[in-house]
Amino acid sequence: MTVIQSTHAKIAALGKQQEMRHASSCKLGRLKMKHLQSVCRAICIHASFGIALMAPVIAHAADPWRYGVVEAKGDAGLIFMPSRFGDKYGLDIEMVEFTSSTTPVKALISGDIDAFTTSPGVALVAMSRNAALKFVGCNWQGATYTLYGAADIKTMADLKGQSIGVSGPGSMPDLFAREVLSSGGVSDDDVTFANAGGGSDRFRALVAGVVKATATTSEFEPEAEKRGFTILARAHEAMPMFSRNCIVTTAKTVAERRDQLVRFLAANMDGYDYALTHRDETNALAREIADAGHTPAVHGYRHRNMLRLPPKAFVDDLERGIAVIENAIGSRPGLYRPPYGIFSYPGMLEVKVRGLRSLLWSRWGRDWRADRRPEMIAAELTRDLSGSEVLLLHDADHYSEPDCWRGTVAALPSILERIRSAGLKPVSA
Repeated sequence: MTVIQSTHAKIAALGKQQEMRHASSCKLGRLKMKHLQSVCRAICIHASFGIALMAPVIAHAADPWRYGVVEAKGDAGLIFMPSRFGDKYGLDIEMVEFTSSTTPVKALISGDIDAFTTSPGVALVAMSRNAALKFVGCNWQGATYTLYGAADIKTMADLKGQSIGVSGPGSMPDLFAREVLSSGGVSDDDVTFANAGGGSDRFRALVAGVVKATATTSEFEPEAEKRGFTILARAHEAMPMFSRNCIVTTAKTVAERRDQLVRFLAANMDGYDYALTHRDETNALAREIADAGHTPAVHGYRHRNMLRLPPKAFVDDLERGIAVIENAIGSRPGLYRPPYGIFSYPGMLEVKVRGLRSLLWSRWGRDWRADRRPEMIAAELTRDLSGSEVLLLHDADHYSEPDCWRGTVAALPSILERIRSAGLKPVSA
């Protein structure tokens, strides 16, 4: 583990210097976020209005710092609070959200983010494979994961022959599930591990009956109790010495951006201190982040061409897709996009009768092909952008070439940067 040689005295001196330059910097600034999850949903782009008054000119522009986190959950108020103290230390901290704890490792190695916070297991696995990563501090002792079982799963032994939702091979939920299964006398070969997405997605998969158990955050325990689910294991009991969160960066960042890293850590200290002493503001920030999600839409239960389905088969498929989404998120989708973008007249009527608004797209990156490099996807998707465009991307390969989604994930930072450079901004449909 590398110890960053930035003492509390140095950080304190830096804080005093920044306070003199920014007397009002203690006020909470505007949170900047990237939403990278659910990229298969449309991104609607609207041109920004011109600004009549010029903002005051500052002596030095804030240094950009991209901070990766795993999707916002109940801990969002704590995790995101440091971003509101970036200005104090001359940093523009941009929060980059991921649905899996393994994807940020790839983004960090490729230089798409500057640091990320996650459970240490993910970084340790990457480091065992010679990834040049460095721990700079762990700020949350004790893992907060729970293994939930369906109502008819009463013991670990009941999981034999069943599927368990995790977020990907080598992720913390995956490692936690394997550890407690082993302790309970169940072999990895006795179960099927299913990549069920982010923390909320994994719990929804259990609710929908897609998996028989899931490893996700402990914040879902009250809801699990209401639904009659079984608590099979808790990480803080099974793995009491394991840390919940650690900040990880690369050896290159430590060597080349040491000053920015020290300032970033100082913003973290201030942010966590503020969050722990201002409960109401922290909870309000968590609600703000939760409310900033995407608009749910339905694409059908299966990806079937509407023209090739008898009317009854189409209606059954549509209703099944709506029901799965409503059961998973607690609200009915309001948008519909037909598979392949193809409508039939009877199908259009059925969609309209159900109160759904149809939304197609104006651009795509052909990211359903595995041979599409990230730069190719970004270039085709954003060439000569204008306002009110709808960009089509995919985050899975169920109906396309295997692993094609990897190019999409790698292309997203460039896509978002090109959108901003065009004077546009992404909004929810």
